[in-house]
Amino acid sequence: MTIMMKRLAAVLGAALLAAAPSGALAQSSPNFSYGQVPTAKQWNDAFSSKQDRLTFAPLNPAGGTMQGKLQTAPSTVNAAGLTLQPGTSPSVPANGDIWTTSVGLYSRVGGRTLALPGLDQSTGALLVPGGPTLGTYQSGQFTSQPYALQIGAGGATGPVGGASVTLPSGAAVSLTALANPTTSPLVSKFRAIVATYDDFASVGDGLPWAASADVCPAINAAFAYLIGAGGGTFVPPPGVANCATPLRGSNLSKVKVAGQGSGAFGIAGTELKWTGAVGAIMLDLRATTPQVPVTAVGLQDFTLNANGRAKTGLYVRGLKNSKIDIMVRNSTGPGVDIDVDEAKGPLVTGQLTGTVWSSYTVGSGGTNGTYTNVPLVSAAGADSGGATADVTIAGGSVSNIVIKAGGHDYVLNEALSIAPASIGGTTGVTIIVGNCGNASTSFLDTSQNEWKLRVTQQGTPSLAAKGVVIGAGSPWLDTNSSQWLNVLTLTQQGTGFEVGNADTNEFIFTRADRDGSTGIAVDLLGGRWGLPSSSRANRFGTMSATAGLVARGGAQPSTRNVVAKYNTESGETFPSWEPGATINVTDDQGYPIGNTGFTVNQVRTAYTPTVARGTTAATTATASADYRRFGREILGIRLTVQVTGGTGYIKASLPCTPYRNTTLSGYDAATGFSVQGRIGSGDPSAYIYNYDGSTPQSANSQTILTGDLECAN
Repeated sequence: MTIMMKRLAAVLGAALLAAAPSGALAQSSPNFSYGQVPTAKQWNDAFSSKQDRLTFAPLNPAGGTMQGKLQTAPSTVNAAGLTLQPGTSPSVPANGDIWTTSVGLYSRVGGRTLALPGLDQSTGALLVPGGPTLGTYQSGQFTSQPYALQIGAGGATGPVGGASVTLPSGAAVSLTALANPTTSPLVSKFRAIVATYDDFASVGDGLPWAASADVCPAINAAFAYLIGAGGGTFVPPPGVANCATPLRGSNLSKVKVAGQGSGAFGIAGTELKWTGAVGAIMLDLRATTPQVPVTAVGLQDFTLNANGRAKTGLYVRGLKNSKIDIMVRNSTGPGVDIDVDEAKGPLVTGQLTGTVWSSYTVGSGGTNGTYTNVPLVSAAGADSGGATADVTIAGGSVSNIVIKAGGHDYVLNEALSIAPASIGGTTGVTIIVGNCGNASTSFLDTSQNEWKLRVTQQGTPSLAAKGVVIGAGSPWLDTNSSQWLNVLTLTQQGTGFEVGNADTNEFIFTRADRDGSTGIAVDLLGGRWGLPSSSRANRFGTMSATAGLVARGGAQPSTRNVVAKYNTESGETFPSWEPGATINVTDDQGYPIGNTGFTVNQVRTAYTPTVARGTTAATTATASADYRRFGREILGIRLTVQVTGGTGYIKASLPCTPYRNTTLSGYDAATGFSVQGRIGSGDPSAYIYNYDGSTPQSANSQTILTGDLECAN
């Protein structure tokens, strides 16, 4: 029985070994031989050591913790490498948990349960489990409007167009409003407000810059936006664009237009080409409200091409503290018209005298009598502003007019008439307005600007095709106190630069060329009004005028203008002047030519300045000075100051209160250093420093300074 049991055990052991899988063979071997009958100890040792090669405990199917990386088999067309059976979301998930439900895939991260978005491979829909479709993504791009993702803690729902965010101020703003270049609250955070053509193209035909039939409605819309924002910059694209709508704003103060070129004397990369009505104005900068100027305007690096159709490229009135650097070409009238003769207002009431009307015709053929409250009409017979008058007819003609009601909006030099039926059949009565409004109802001077202009009129020859015109002004306003750095005009006929009611301007360089045989390069006009209103007390640094310069005479002659260098090297026409005009002209070598009497014969006025040092008092201080004065202009002041002792700048009094900032220049004879006398508006003193900003030496200073200045009165 024992032998039989041993044989049975051997057979069972061999059977177990034969039936064991190959993996089990890799674990351990009891090293039994065929036919061996193991003892009880041998059986126990074999069973106790059968796991000795795993080196770890096997994972329990009921659950456990992996001690290393789990790598699944790669997915195939038949099966995935890993399957997370869908179930129910755990009620208390732990960070790091991942699970699926019938809705989607979820994870727990940082104490928050996240529904992971996914792309539906069949429809292209971008989905959030349990949430909205974020959008449709096909062929590498979204083909439907995406929804807003969560921003910060506030979040946003709905499509982007209707979503909103909360600003730090607490205000909720839609994303559409936030992205709008003209209404976004972010605009106020920028130092400069900028508008582009693309921002407003939809106001016009919506086409790109170069393809649009008329870009100017969009530009006007940009102007309106910038005016409403208190100022800013409009940046048009480079290239030529059509313009058929006049450019105009209610008041373009603090608005700048920055083209893509390099100014008046370079290649202007941005050009507006006029395709609109014949005789129009392209860009109108005129002030529209009396006593309210247009200020701080900047125009630079673009061209206004009138295209032989527009009358004027740039029209100006009441412009102050602005910088203009553009090119204008091919207009049928003045390329740049600085028109200051539209001081509108009521007619002056009372007896008609020479101060009320500049001229009138008395008419003829009327019935004698006095006609009361007669309306004054335009020359064409239409109502012109509501003015009325009592008119006396004697001998068939007008003998007396008394203005009873001043009306409104009359313009200097405007032609009026009276209907014959209103004055007993008297015909041919014409009245020219010579006094309307007053200084408080007029527009303001065009002054304190910087100009750099290139105006070419190379279309059809015309005497009306002027380059730059400064208008006749009014009794209360003119063009003054501006700096003209470069003014270049090229005309086939007509006038290159017509200077009307202008004073105390400084023209650094003026060139007026002419291709044709008719016209004038520079025309310095006489005045029209009873008060000084001619071209007067202007200083031209250098002038090249192939068609010559003319200084006009008359009742209000052009006077006290200075041309420091009149070019004579290229056959320029010699300057001329009419009776009564005074002008000082020197050639390019500095020799006097022409009418120089007003400066040569003008007596120099001497005065003794008061002198002081700025920090500690001087031991001794003496000074002498003299000058020539022409109205508000002081030309060629000569100031000599000698100081010993003391410290700080040297202060010397001036013969008048300066109208604007300027400097005198010179040198210190004691040291050889260059010096300057700094002069501030409203302060009748020159503050003398060395050119490097240091103060003159204490022991001895002998400064000699010269220069010009404009007095406030």
